[in-house]
Amino acid sequence: MGLSKRLKKTVLALFVLVIPGICYMLLRTGTNYYHSLPVYGPEGAIELSDSLPDSAWFKFNLSRFISPGGEVPALDSKMYVAGFLRGPVSAEAETLAVNMVRLAKTYYDLKRLKFVAFIATDSTETITPSEELLLSYAGEGEKWLRLRMPEAAIGKVMREGLLFAPNSSSGTGLPMSDTLVLIDSRKRIRGYYDGTSYFATDTLEDEISVLWKEEMNRDDNE
Repeated sequence: MGLSKRLKKTVLALFVLVIPGICYMLLRTGTNYYHSLPVYGPEGAIELSDSLPDSAWFKFNLSRFISPGGEVPALDSKMYVAGFLRGPVSAEAETLAVNMVRLAKTYYDLKRLKFVAFIATDSTETITPSEELLLSYAGEGEKWLRLRMPEAAIGKVMREGLLFAPNSSSGTGLPMSDTLVLIDSRKRIRGYYDGTSYFATDTLEDEISVLWKEEMNRDDNE
């Protein structure tokens, strides 16, 4: 009886050790049954194609929106999810923060992926209520980058950099959005998602995996 129990434990241990390795090899060498994510530009979504040169794609140049003398985040060779926080805390802002944190925790060990929170504020020192909300859920950490910008600069990032029209907060006309944007390591826009929707952020969670697979395949072929 004792031998049988030890045998079962040994077999179980082998499964625990071997199965993840097999799954990893399938991811690396197996067929990708997902469609590649589109690339978004001024003309809308375009199917990814190896026949187009890298220079043909629209790219989000974050450094263009950083004030002179400001520090440009080190995002080269990184995929990242961009989101926007502004103004007083609302139910939508809290849901957005919770969903971003959930995604960041899911992919905590994926070093290539970052989360960038654009903070709309004219202050370089005072923490905004929405920023404080994000910190209460996420804390500090290398997974996150918080970029503080004036409202006008935030609007330019949305319209000119990430190519979507922001909403306006009621009565102020200031830019705001619950949109999350997925950017690949070549600074191309790969998807837009409603950050307040659990269904949409679940889709984003899946598509981060698809993008990661694409990036691994590209690394293997370079």
